[in-house]
Amino acid sequence: MCFSVFYLLRMAFYIGALINSLMENTWYTLFFIIEPESGKIATGTYFEEAKYQKFLETPDGGFLFVGAVEQAGEATGTIVKLKSDLAQDWTIEIPGVALSDVVEKDGKYVVAGTKERKEGYAVVISDDDTVVLERFFEGKGDSYISSIDVTEDGNVIFGGTTGWDFWIIKTDENLGKLWEGRYGGSDLEVLKKSLPCQMVESLLLVTAVQRRS
Repeated sequence: MCFSVFYLLRMAFYIGALINSLMENTWYTLFFIIEPESGKIATGTYFEEAKYQKFLETPDGGFLFVGAVEQAGEATGTIVKLKSDLAQDWTIEIPGVALSDVVEKDGKYVVAGTKERKEGYAVVISDDDTVVLERFFEGKGDSYISSIDVTEDGNVIFGGTTGWDFWIIKTDENLGKLWEGRYGGSDLEVLKKSLPCQMVESLLLVTAVQRRS
């Protein structure tokens, strides 16, 4: 898919997220495809009681969404695969997990998130909705993983926060930890889930938001 269409898809997704944030009591995630030449909505769908944080286009022309459904204060991580016509293909639910980001790697999907607001969490999903492996990353205090990317050497990098620190974890292709870094200090109040990381050529770019307490 060309860049302009994908950009419109992304904008449509975030517009939907903004709309659902204005609704009272019930969350919806709206997703629609806009024709780049006319600006008209070609097709669309929505998810009830779900807050999806990220999506990507799959090799078969469909879409994969990751996020969570929250009920009575408990989160259930949800991964939804849509076909190219936005019909639902399959869904995976993971209790106690809030999912925040996803990348495609070697024909599979690596999904990142947080387990009960205490541990970093990652899961590898095959294209036929099979859980290939799961990993947990213990931090210091409340710990969140909010972003994920693939490095040039085929490994995986995660970004998030743990305690009062910014948190970076690098793993091998099987999500075995290679190293982790914690950056910050107790005099800084970290704004949770605010650490996107992205690989550009051989550099790891990290954007962090913080304020002094």
